[in-house]
Amino acid sequence: MTEPATNPPHDPLGPIDGDPTGTGYADDSSFVDAVAEALDANDIARLRAMVLPLHYADGADLIERLSHDERRQLVVALGSELEAEVITGLDETVRDEVIDYLGVDDLAAAVVELDSDDALALVEELEEDEQRELLDAIPAEERT
Repeated sequence: MTEPATNPPHDPLGPIDGDPTGTGYADDSSFVDAVAEALDANDIARLRAMVLPLHYADGADLIERLSHDERRQLVVALGSELEAEVITGLDETVRDEVIDYLGVDDLAAAVVELDSDDALALVEELEEDEQRELLDAIPAEERT
């Protein structure tokens, strides 16, 4: 039987181990390791508390530093809660991977939150059939 995690959930308003700035993100691997541990434990509440407060650039960096499996787990766990700006901040290869993991409905929810220039840039990077599927998933009143 697995012992329950003894680490309390991360307080997004307070510092975490390896994060001397108290911003919720550390440049070293300790934060990435803590996220991986939360993923392994399927501790979605802790994961949300750690990841959602991050600046979008830090969120993108974190996603890029995770393994493929961890990346998939994180994106699936956060779904539509993943900030659209995080997606635009990703390297193209990783962005394509994350878009595939999100699915059309969560991606559509993210795209409508972006500035029109960023949304257009993201949509233009998709294959033509993916563009149609995405645009069909966005309500007409949101496409302006």
